[in-house]
Amino acid sequence: MDHRAKLVSAAAYASSTIATRRSQWRAYLRFCASFGLVPIPASPRTVIRFLIHLSTYCKYSTILNYLSAINVLHRHFGHNVTFQDVFAVKLIIRGLRRILGDVQEQKLPITPEILLRIRSELMADRDSGFWAAMLIGFYSFFRKSNLVPKSAKDYDPSKTLSREDIIVRPWGLVICVQWSKTIQFKQRKLLIPVVRLPSNHPLCPVQAYERHLRLFPAPPSSPAFLHFRADYATPITHSVFTAKLHKSLSLAGLQASHYSGHSFRRGGATYAFRCGAPIELISLQGDWSSDAVLLYIAQLPLERRLSVAHLIAKNIISSST
Repeated sequence: MDHRAKLVSAAAYASSTIATRRSQWRAYLRFCASFGLVPIPASPRTVIRFLIHLSTYCKYSTILNYLSAINVLHRHFGHNVTFQDVFAVKLIIRGLRRILGDVQEQKLPITPEILLRIRSELMADRDSGFWAAMLIGFYSFFRKSNLVPKSAKDYDPSKTLSREDIIVRPWGLVICVQWSKTIQFKQRKLLIPVVRLPSNHPLCPVQAYERHLRLFPAPPSSPAFLHFRADYATPITHSVFTAKLHKSLSLAGLQASHYSGHSFRRGGATYAFRCGAPIELISLQGDWSSDAVLLYIAQLPLERRLSVAHLIAKNIISSST
Protein backbone atom coordinates (compact mmCIF):
# COMPACT_ATOMS: atom_id res chain seq x y z
CA MET A 1 0.00 0.00 0.00
CA ASP A 2 1.27 3.49 -0.89
CA HIS A 3 1.88 5.09 2.52
CA ARG A 4 1.94 8.61 1.10
CA ALA A 5 -1.40 8.10 -0.70
CA LYS A 6 -2.90 6.80 2.54
CA LEU A 7 -1.77 9.90 4.42
CA VAL A 8 -3.09 12.24 1.72
CA SER A 9 -6.50 10.55 1.67
CA ALA A 10 -6.71 10.56 5.47
CA ALA A 11 -5.78 14.25 5.56
CA ALA A 12 -8.45 15.11 2.99
CA TYR A 13 -11.08 13.22 4.99
CA ALA A 14 -9.98 14.89 8.23
CA SER A 15 -10.06 18.32 6.59
CA SER A 16 -13.64 17.78 5.44
CA THR A 17 -14.71 16.51 8.88
CA ILE A 18 -13.10 19.45 10.67
CA ALA A 19 -14.82 21.93 8.37
CA THR A 20 -18.19 20.34 9.18
CA ARG A 21 -17.45 20.36 12.92
CA ARG A 22 -16.50 24.02 12.85
CA SER A 23 -19.78 24.90 11.17
CA GLN A 24 -21.70 22.95 13.84
CA TRP A 25 -19.72 24.56 16.65
CA ARG A 26 -20.42 28.05 15.30
CA ALA A 27 -24.15 27.32 15.17
CA TYR A 28 -24.11 26.06 18.76
CA LEU A 29 -22.10 29.00 20.09
CA ARG A 30 -24.32 31.52 18.27
CA PHE A 31 -27.38 29.90 19.81
CA CYS A 32 -25.91 30.10 23.32
CA ALA A 33 -24.87 33.72 22.82
CA SER A 34 -28.35 34.68 21.57
CA PHE A 35 -30.04 33.34 24.72
CA GLY A 36 -27.31 34.14 27.24
CA LEU A 37 -26.49 30.49 27.90
CA VAL A 38 -23.16 29.07 29.05
CA PRO A 39 -21.88 26.89 26.17
CA ILE A 40 -18.96 25.19 27.99
CA PRO A 41 -19.50 23.41 30.26
CA ALA A 42 -23.12 23.21 29.19
CA SER A 43 -25.93 22.03 31.40
CA PRO A 44 -28.26 19.31 30.06
CA ARG A 45 -30.97 21.96 29.93
CA THR A 46 -28.87 24.09 27.55
CA VAL A 47 -28.20 21.13 25.28
CA ILE A 48 -31.90 20.20 25.29
CA ARG A 49 -32.90 23.72 24.31
CA PHE A 50 -30.44 23.64 21.43
CA LEU A 51 -31.71 20.27 20.20
CA ILE A 52 -35.30 21.48 20.25
CA HIS A 53 -34.19 24.56 18.32
CA LEU A 54 -32.53 22.35 15.69
CA SER A 55 -35.67 20.24 15.34
CA THR A 56 -37.45 23.16 13.67
CA TYR A 57 -35.29 22.86 10.54
CA CYS A 58 -33.05 19.77 10.83
CA LYS A 59 -33.55 16.07 10.26
CA TYR A 60 -33.14 13.65 13.15
CA SER A 61 -29.84 12.33 11.81
CA THR A 62 -28.50 15.89 11.52
CA ILE A 63 -29.44 16.60 15.12
CA LEU A 64 -27.41 13.60 16.25
CA ASN A 65 -24.42 14.95 14.32
CA TYR A 66 -24.73 18.29 16.12
CA LEU A 67 -24.92 16.52 19.47
CA SER A 68 -21.76 14.61 18.64
CA ALA A 69 -20.06 17.91 17.76
CA ILE A 70 -21.00 19.35 21.17
CA ASN A 71 -19.43 16.32 22.87
CA VAL A 72 -16.20 16.81 20.90
CA LEU A 73 -16.15 20.52 21.75
CA HIS A 74 -16.42 19.75 25.46
CA ARG A 75 -13.67 17.14 25.33
CA HIS A 76 -11.45 19.65 23.56
CA PHE A 77 -11.73 21.90 26.62
CA GLY A 78 -11.14 19.06 29.07
CA HIS A 79 -14.73 18.15 29.93
CA ASN A 80 -15.23 14.41 29.52
CA VAL A 81 -18.96 14.24 28.89
CA THR A 82 -21.29 12.35 26.56
CA PHE A 83 -24.66 14.08 26.55
CA GLN A 84 -26.37 11.11 24.87
CA ASP A 85 -25.91 9.26 28.18
CA VAL A 86 -27.60 11.97 30.26
CA PHE A 87 -31.09 10.71 31.09
CA ALA A 88 -32.95 13.96 30.33
CA VAL A 89 -31.14 14.39 27.00
CA LYS A 90 -31.74 10.74 26.14
CA LEU A 91 -35.50 11.22 26.62
CA ILE A 92 -35.51 14.26 24.35
CA ILE A 93 -33.59 12.34 21.67
CA ARG A 94 -36.14 9.53 21.79
CA GLY A 95 -38.97 12.03 21.54
CA LEU A 96 -37.40 13.81 18.55
CA ARG A 97 -36.87 10.51 16.82
CA ARG A 98 -40.53 9.64 17.28
CA ILE A 99 -41.68 13.04 16.01
CA LEU A 100 -39.22 13.58 13.15
CA GLY A 101 -38.74 9.96 12.14
CA ASP A 102 -35.47 8.23 11.43
CA VAL A 103 -35.97 7.37 7.78
CA GLN A 104 -33.51 8.69 5.22
CA GLU A 105 -35.33 10.40 2.36
CA GLN A 106 -34.33 8.68 -0.85
CA LYS A 107 -34.47 10.32 -4.24
CA LEU A 108 -36.36 8.62 -7.04
CA PRO A 109 -34.47 6.49 -9.57
CA ILE A 110 -33.76 7.63 -13.10
CA THR A 111 -35.28 5.22 -15.63
CA PRO A 112 -34.66 4.77 -19.39
CA GLU A 113 -37.96 6.55 -20.03
CA ILE A 114 -36.84 9.54 -17.94
CA LEU A 115 -33.48 9.57 -19.71
CA LEU A 116 -35.25 9.96 -23.05
CA ARG A 117 -37.29 12.87 -21.67
CA ILE A 118 -34.12 14.52 -20.36
CA ARG A 119 -32.44 14.05 -23.74
CA SER A 120 -35.21 15.93 -25.49
CA GLU A 121 -34.47 18.99 -23.30
CA LEU A 122 -30.70 19.06 -23.87
CA MET A 123 -28.80 20.83 -26.63
CA ALA A 124 -27.14 18.05 -28.66
CA ASP A 125 -23.75 19.75 -29.05
CA ARG A 126 -23.41 22.16 -26.15
CA ASP A 127 -24.72 19.69 -23.56
CA SER A 128 -22.87 16.63 -24.89
CA GLY A 129 -20.83 16.37 -21.68
CA PHE A 130 -23.92 16.30 -19.48
CA TRP A 131 -25.58 13.67 -21.64
CA ALA A 132 -22.50 11.44 -21.71
CA ALA A 133 -22.06 11.74 -17.93
CA MET A 134 -25.72 10.91 -17.30
CA LEU A 135 -25.64 7.80 -19.47
CA ILE A 136 -22.34 6.54 -18.08
CA GLY A 137 -23.60 7.22 -14.54
CA PHE A 138 -26.72 5.17 -15.26
CA TYR A 139 -25.02 2.18 -16.91
CA SER A 140 -22.10 2.08 -14.47
CA PHE A 141 -24.06 2.79 -11.24
CA PHE A 142 -21.55 5.56 -10.49
CA ARG A 143 -21.56 7.86 -7.50
CA LYS A 144 -21.59 11.52 -8.51
CA SER A 145 -18.20 11.97 -6.82
CA ASN A 146 -16.65 9.62 -9.40
CA LEU A 147 -18.25 11.26 -12.40
CA VAL A 148 -17.50 14.93 -11.76
CA PRO A 149 -15.43 16.96 -9.25
CA LYS A 150 -16.94 19.13 -6.50
CA SER A 151 -15.41 22.22 -8.11
CA ALA A 152 -13.00 22.99 -10.94
CA LYS A 153 -10.19 23.71 -8.50
CA ASP A 154 -10.87 20.44 -6.65
CA TYR A 155 -10.42 18.32 -9.77
CA ASP A 156 -7.99 15.48 -9.05
CA PRO A 157 -7.44 12.96 -11.89
CA SER A 158 -6.60 10.30 -9.31
CA LYS A 159 -10.11 10.55 -7.84
CA THR A 160 -12.49 11.79 -10.54
CA LEU A 161 -12.76 10.28 -14.02
CA SER A 162 -10.29 11.67 -16.52
CA ARG A 163 -10.13 11.12 -20.26
CA GLU A 164 -7.43 8.46 -19.87
CA ASP A 165 -9.62 6.52 -17.42
CA ILE A 166 -12.18 5.81 -20.16
CA ILE A 167 -10.85 3.56 -22.93
CA VAL A 168 -12.92 3.27 -26.12
CA ARG A 169 -13.12 -0.17 -27.68
CA PRO A 170 -15.07 -1.34 -30.76
CA TRP A 171 -17.53 -3.14 -28.49
CA GLY A 172 -17.85 -0.38 -25.86
CA LEU A 173 -15.98 1.33 -23.03
CA VAL A 174 -13.65 0.16 -20.28
CA ILE A 175 -13.80 2.57 -17.34
CA CYS A 176 -11.05 2.47 -14.71
CA VAL A 177 -12.02 3.70 -11.23
CA GLN A 178 -8.98 4.46 -9.10
CA TRP A 179 -10.74 6.05 -6.13
CA SER A 180 -14.19 5.76 -4.61
CA LYS A 181 -16.00 5.63 -1.29
CA THR A 182 -14.67 2.10 -0.83
CA ILE A 183 -11.27 2.61 -2.51
CA GLN A 184 -9.54 5.22 -0.36
CA PHE A 185 -5.90 4.12 -0.43
CA LYS A 186 -5.30 2.89 -3.99
CA GLN A 187 -5.49 -0.69 -2.77
CA ARG A 188 -7.20 -1.75 -6.01
CA LYS A 189 -8.69 -0.54 -9.27
CA LEU A 190 -12.22 -1.19 -10.45
CA LEU A 191 -12.70 -1.92 -14.17
CA ILE A 192 -16.24 -1.37 -15.42
CA PRO A 193 -17.34 -2.41 -18.93
CA VAL A 194 -20.04 -0.49 -20.78
CA VAL A 195 -21.41 -2.06 -23.96
CA ARG A 196 -22.12 -0.25 -27.22
CA LEU A 197 -25.77 -0.26 -28.31
CA PRO A 198 -26.92 -0.60 -31.94
CA SER A 199 -26.08 2.29 -34.25
CA ASN A 200 -27.89 5.57 -33.50
CA HIS A 201 -29.66 4.19 -30.44
CA PRO A 202 -30.66 7.26 -28.38
CA LEU A 203 -29.47 5.72 -25.10
CA CYS A 204 -26.08 4.44 -26.24
CA PRO A 205 -23.46 5.63 -23.73
CA VAL A 206 -20.55 4.85 -26.05
CA GLN A 207 -21.84 6.95 -28.93
CA ALA A 208 -22.66 9.76 -26.49
CA TYR A 209 -19.13 9.73 -25.07
CA GLU A 210 -17.49 9.54 -28.51
CA ARG A 211 -19.54 12.53 -29.63
CA HIS A 212 -18.44 14.45 -26.54
CA LEU A 213 -14.78 13.67 -27.31
CA ARG A 214 -15.17 15.09 -30.82
CA LEU A 215 -16.93 18.25 -29.62
CA PHE A 216 -14.70 18.84 -26.55
CA PRO A 217 -11.17 17.58 -27.35
CA ALA A 218 -8.81 17.72 -24.35
CA PRO A 219 -5.55 16.15 -23.04
CA PRO A 220 -5.69 12.66 -21.44
CA SER A 221 -5.39 14.07 -17.89
CA SER A 222 -8.36 16.41 -18.38
CA PRO A 223 -11.76 15.77 -16.75
CA ALA A 224 -13.88 13.29 -18.66
CA PHE A 225 -16.82 15.67 -18.99
CA LEU A 226 -16.65 19.34 -19.98
CA HIS A 227 -19.07 22.13 -20.79
CA PHE A 228 -18.88 25.71 -22.03
CA ARG A 229 -18.78 28.53 -19.52
CA ALA A 230 -18.26 32.04 -20.90
CA ASP A 231 -17.25 30.43 -24.21
CA TYR A 232 -14.44 28.30 -22.83
CA ALA A 233 -14.46 24.64 -21.82
CA THR A 234 -14.44 23.93 -18.10
CA PRO A 235 -15.12 20.81 -15.97
CA ILE A 236 -18.71 19.89 -15.17
CA THR A 237 -18.92 20.08 -11.36
CA HIS A 238 -21.34 18.68 -8.78
CA SER A 239 -23.47 21.82 -8.60
CA VAL A 240 -23.48 22.38 -12.37
CA PHE A 241 -24.41 18.75 -13.05
CA THR A 242 -27.27 18.84 -10.52
CA ALA A 243 -28.53 22.19 -11.80
CA LYS A 244 -28.63 20.91 -15.38
CA LEU A 245 -30.39 17.72 -14.25
CA HIS A 246 -33.05 19.64 -12.33
CA LYS A 247 -33.61 22.09 -15.16
CA SER A 248 -34.00 19.30 -17.70
CA LEU A 249 -36.40 17.39 -15.46
CA SER A 250 -38.52 20.50 -14.88
CA LEU A 251 -38.69 21.22 -18.62
CA ALA A 252 -39.70 17.58 -19.14
CA GLY A 253 -42.62 18.05 -16.73
CA LEU A 254 -41.17 16.10 -13.79
CA GLN A 255 -40.75 17.13 -10.14
CA ALA A 256 -37.05 17.97 -10.12
CA SER A 257 -36.73 18.02 -6.32
CA HIS A 258 -37.48 14.28 -6.24
CA TYR A 259 -34.23 13.51 -8.09
CA SER A 260 -30.51 14.05 -7.54
CA GLY A 261 -27.19 12.95 -8.98
CA HIS A 262 -27.57 9.74 -6.96
CA SER A 263 -30.74 8.91 -8.95
CA PHE A 264 -28.61 7.58 -11.82
CA ARG A 265 -26.82 5.12 -9.53
CA ARG A 266 -30.05 3.96 -7.97
CA GLY A 267 -31.87 3.86 -11.30
CA GLY A 268 -29.19 1.83 -13.06
CA ALA A 269 -28.96 -0.74 -10.27
CA THR A 270 -32.75 -1.09 -10.02
CA TYR A 271 -33.13 -1.47 -13.77
CA ALA A 272 -30.37 -4.09 -13.90
CA PHE A 273 -32.15 -6.14 -11.24
CA ARG A 274 -35.42 -5.93 -13.14
CA CYS A 275 -33.58 -7.24 -16.19
CA GLY A 276 -32.51 -10.30 -14.19
CA ALA A 277 -28.94 -9.37 -13.26
CA PRO A 278 -27.75 -11.21 -10.10
CA ILE A 279 -27.42 -9.12 -6.95
CA GLU A 280 -23.76 -10.03 -6.52
CA LEU A 281 -22.85 -8.74 -10.01
CA ILE A 282 -24.82 -5.52 -9.49
CA SER A 283 -23.03 -5.01 -6.19
CA LEU A 284 -19.65 -5.65 -7.84
CA GLN A 285 -20.23 -3.24 -10.72
CA GLY A 286 -21.58 -0.53 -8.41
CA ASP A 287 -18.74 -1.05 -5.92
CA TRP A 288 -21.02 -1.57 -2.94
CA SER A 289 -19.15 -2.85 0.12
CA SER A 290 -22.36 -3.26 2.13
CA ASP A 291 -25.91 -4.41 1.52
CA ALA A 292 -27.05 -0.86 0.68
CA VAL A 293 -27.97 -1.94 -2.85
CA LEU A 294 -30.71 -4.12 -1.31
CA LEU A 295 -32.49 -0.94 -0.16
CA TYR A 296 -33.15 -0.08 -3.80
CA ILE A 297 -34.44 -3.51 -4.67
CA ALA A 298 -36.63 -3.73 -1.56
CA GLN A 299 -38.56 -0.74 -2.87
CA LEU A 300 -39.50 -2.28 -6.19
CA PRO A 301 -43.20 -2.04 -7.13
CA LEU A 302 -45.60 -4.56 -5.63
CA GLU A 303 -46.15 -6.10 -9.07
CA ARG A 304 -42.46 -6.98 -9.33
CA ARG A 305 -42.37 -8.54 -5.88
CA LEU A 306 -45.64 -10.34 -6.58
CA SER A 307 -43.80 -12.36 -9.24
CA VAL A 308 -41.79 -13.96 -6.43
CA ALA A 309 -44.99 -15.05 -4.68
CA HIS A 310 -46.32 -16.46 -7.96
CA LEU A 311 -43.07 -18.37 -8.51
CA ILE A 312 -43.30 -19.97 -5.04
CA ALA A 313 -46.96 -20.85 -5.54
CA LYS A 314 -46.26 -22.35 -8.96
CA ASN A 315 -43.55 -24.62 -7.56
CA ILE A 316 -45.69 -25.66 -4.56
CA ILE A 317 -48.51 -26.65 -6.91
CA SER A 318 -46.23 -28.56 -9.30
CA SER A 319 -44.52 -30.45 -6.45
CA SER A 320 -47.80 -31.57 -4.89
CA THR A 321 -49.40 -32.93 -8.04
